Amino acid sequence: MWKYYIIIVGVLFLTGSCEKSGKKDLSLSVEGYKKLGMPDPSQIWKQSDYRQAYMVLSQLKSSQPLSLPQKGSKKSGQYFDRLVSLENLSFLQDESIPLHERAYRIQSYILIENDLADIYTNIYGEDQYYDNELIELYLFGLIITQEMLDLSYKINESNDAQDRQMQSGFGSIQYTYLTMLSYILDNQKNSAAYRIEDLERLTDSISSSVLKNKEWMEASARERLKDQMNLVIDNVSSKHIKNKYLKLIEVL
Repeated sequence: MWKYYIIIVGVLFLTGSCEKSGKKDLSLSVEGYKKLGMPDPSQIWKQSDYRQAYMVLSQLKSSQPLSLPQKGSKKSGQYFDRLVSLENLSFLQDESIPLHERAYRIQSYILIENDLADIYTNIYGEDQYYDNELIELYLFGLIITQEMLDLSYKINESNDAQDRQMQSGFGSIQYTYLTMLSYILDNQKNSAAYRIEDLERLTDSISSSVLKNKEWMEASARERLKDQMNLVIDNVSSKHIKNKYLKLIEVL
């Protein structure tokens, strides 16, 4: 019977048969996740907490793929909010921690975001059961890379010996940001998988981010972004998104 249940929910996850506007909340309670080994969602998470959460959620996806924490859920919303909480990045504002130490810490959060997005993504088709959760994870990734850039600017102005050793890595931070941006746009072009209002909110954040960083982007990077934005334009019905990206393409 248990194996039969796993097959059924697996098929639902892979086919995305639940409607986005009314998908059932099959997630667990806070206590249910804790029993599986999830860290306390009421506390700020460190890298070790994320690693523990990743192990639990990976196993849960294999056995009960529709039971991951959901955004806005009365049962599991607290856990999803903790996954993408900016409180977990509060160490970036802690001036008692050296800049180079903060830089080392934030690097791991890119891998954390990638791992979480992989867990929530249906790789077998364009339709996504966890559509609004993925939007939040994309936004989280964009914030992380922007924080890395902002921290790099401070490191480039620092006279600390250990900070100066990291200044040569500024180009790789820029590349990481562009890679994240490209990844998000590549997913955004599959517009049928997401709610229009979520895509519009994502577009607004991308537009603001690109405008903030366009001055340092090389011509080749700008052209790649414009190509990807044009693909999004071709695949969305939202006038807001089309107009936003058309204006952004003009200034790139």
